[in-house]
Amino acid sequence: MIQLVLQEKVLGDRETYAKCMAHVWQARALKEKNPEHAELAYAAALEAQPFNFPVWIESVDFLKDSREPTAESWEIIGKAVSTALAAYPESAWEILSRIQEPAMEALDADRREAFFLKYYEMIAKQDGPVMWAYDKALDAQAKALGEDPVRALGFFEKVLGIQSTSKLWFAPNAVVRLGKLGDVSGIVILGTDYGQNSHRQMPLKVSVSEDGGTWTEVFRTTDPVGPWRIPLSGKATRVLYVKAERDDDRNEFFHLAGIRVYGRKLQ
Repeated sequence: MIQLVLQEKVLGDRETYAKCMAHVWQARALKEKNPEHAELAYAAALEAQPFNFPVWIESVDFLKDSREPTAESWEIIGKAVSTALAAYPESAWEILSRIQEPAMEALDADRREAFFLKYYEMIAKQDGPVMWAYDKALDAQAKALGEDPVRALGFFEKVLGIQSTSKLWFAPNAVVRLGKLGDVSGIVILGTDYGQNSHRQMPLKVSVSEDGGTWTEVFRTTDPVGPWRIPLSGKATRVLYVKAERDDDRNEFFHLAGIRVYGRKLQ
């Protein structure tokens, strides 16, 4: 679904898309007879549209299969992917996972960890949190670093340290990613306690997003007695994420029992 959102972004910018694809077609034509120039053409395509996910896939597959990049080149590629798609970490990791094996083979042991940590440094700068299977990515990365549990634990601690610098990753909120992009007609937020601890959710703000990066506020209340029912018919027509949060900077617990989203799927 994230790829669909990205693809809509790519196609929506017709001018840069045309420039990007002109370079892609040039790269395809040069793959066999002049792979060096094909590599430059792919680089030009991604300079025109850094968030073009399909071109990233095509480019890294070409580099992996035909160009045998050096350790330094893999580091540059990894940083470029993480920077370009930092707002879409699931997509960024899908690309990085395709080059993980050759990159790990080329890099010295002390540089492999830095290759993955750069990714977390980039996504930590985003207005997160991001809701995806990051635990699977962490597991794959730890295994790529070797079977040493001490090394794996050290890696996890460094990732946690990076993410802790972004308070939005640990903010008092809950984010739900829907199974499909949808036209939302209503949301119901359920609290765990409408009594003495109900103040912990206040002020409560609810927002929706298509891409997990740009949010639109649809509800705000200081009334601690829920459940909070939010009618949205015609007001939230393209939604993939719903976020409920306490809209202040207090450092205390935040409790919810559930987020129910009603509407229809768009795909």
